[in-house]
Amino acid sequence: MTSGEIDQATGQLATAVGAVALVSDAAYFAFVAVGEPFGSINDVGYAATGILAGALAWRLRSRAGTAPTAAALAGAAVAAAGSGLVLTGTTGWLLAGFVSAVGFGLIGPSVVAANSSLSADGLVPPRLAVLGRTAGSVMTLGLTAVVPVAMRVDDAATAPGWTWFTMVGWFGAVILYPAWAIWLGRVAGRRTGQAAPVAG
Repeated sequence: MTSGEIDQATGQLATAVGAVALVSDAAYFAFVAVGEPFGSINDVGYAATGILAGALAWRLRSRAGTAPTAAALAGAAVAAAGSGLVLTGTTGWLLAGFVSAVGFGLIGPSVVAANSSLSADGLVPPRLAVLGRTAGSVMTLGLTAVVPVAMRVDDAATAPGWTWFTMVGWFGAVILYPAWAIWLGRVAGRRTGQAAPVAG
């Protein structure tokens, strides 16, 4: 996307990242209820979510700006690496989760910036822009997880209570962000072949 508008390819990518995130969420609940292989599916899914989120940030780079986009691309790699840590047994799930939270935290500012720009030009509905800015802001809180990462906190039984609060960014990444992305995809689909701003 080079014009700054939401084209069909960007919309399809947004739908894909949202769908992958939600399937990954479902795999997590299946893992809690049943066990493997759903835990591994969940980890792979969140890695894919991070990578696709980075690709979406790149598609929206003309709206988000250079610095937030660069941070998002780095965040995509970090989020995927977090999943890789637990998949390979390099770390436990807790430290891997903190690493992924940092990764999605780096993606958050690009989501906020892109929605602010799209909203200012009337290219997305106001409520979608609010959801996007909220999702991005909550995701950004995941950057606080850099502290437990530096401390290598990886034991749920002994982890200081405050470290769990750094996981709040996950709520933005796996609940709010996919909801925004799927909605963005729908808006892009309706805008295909149209030039008029979206109202409502």
